[in-house]
Amino acid sequence: MLSALFLAGFTTLNAQLKDGLIAYWPLDEVQGTKTPELVNGYDMQLTNLSADDVVEGKIGNAFSFSNEKQTLLSRVHDADDQLPANKYDSFSISMWSKVDGNGQNDLRLFSEGNTGNSNPLFNIGTDSGGASGSIDFYIRQSGWPTVNHIKSYAEPYDGEWHHVVFVQEDGERRVYVDGELDDVEMVAKP
Repeated sequence: MLSALFLAGFTTLNAQLKDGLIAYWPLDEVQGTKTPELVNGYDMQLTNLSADDVVEGKIGNAFSFSNEKQTLLSRVHDADDQLPANKYDSFSISMWSKVDGNGQNDLRLFSEGNTGNSNPLFNIGTDSGGASGSIDFYIRQSGWPTVNHIKSYAEPYDGEWHHVVFVQEDGERRVYVDGELDDVEMVAKP
């Protein structure tokens, strides 16, 4: 069982880092029923989370998530928003996480999807079979080849803090774990 999942970020943004940045969620504080997004105001709604779930993170504070309480953060995007990320040919998703993925069946750390029919769907999570600490990638969109539960070689979901970055550059996809390029191969976005 998952007892806790932590995601953390830096609390301030350098002006140069903001150039081209669409969204940045530090995931380190509660403001009413939301946690703030610092670039475009894409705040996320808290579900079964409160200020009591803000704990010490890798850098600053972080949220502690719980399977038992069914905690999550969510946001439904408006048509004129710059999100979701997967509509771009080039983007990066970066997170610090502390997760024990062993025994976790498809626990999602990042997910974007259509609320009507789950197409498109883009997930970064734990091994869909729960057999390892690998990162599981699932990407589906009409007209594209599906990335169907492709797993990283690295196993960052071992209960320790790790930095995971998913990069899609001109449709080519790769993942870094603690600054090291993983050998996982994913079909490119057409």
